[in-house]
Amino acid sequence: NVPFPALASVVSNDACRALCRDGFAVVDGAVGETWAHLFRDDVITLAERRLLGRNATHFVRGGATHLLEKRGIYEAELDR
Repeated sequence: NVPFPALASVVSNDACRALCRDGFAVVDGAVGETWAHLFRDDVITLAERRLLGRNATHFVRGGATHLLEKRGIYEAELDR
């Protein structure tokens, strides 16, 4: 068993500002190589099972609902 790292110890103030500004942040090495491989394996499995969808933000303009797709960002509904 490889313990999951304490993210507060690796996430910088710059990363937090990027998250607030851009809606995401990249933190290289945050989870370590083992966890990164495990996460990657899970994402590949979700993709192979066609369980990943494009991430999109819903917004209303002029009474109509629109989708703003985030290029290169995917998501999966994992609740049961």
